[in-house]
Amino acid sequence: MRIGKQSTPLCFDDRSIFPPESIELDHALLMRDIPHEWHSQPEMSAESG
Repeated sequence: MRIGKQSTPLCFDDRSIFPPESIELDHALLMRDIPHEWHSQPEMSAESG
């Protein structure tokens, strides 16, 4: 992602897929130096019941 006045993920730079003005950045969240722990979770499935 470019950082600055305009931030857009580079994957959206392909104008053949995403014409100009077809996408808009909703928001960005950047957090640094925040203590955290990653915890594994069981794999999820999309079973119809």
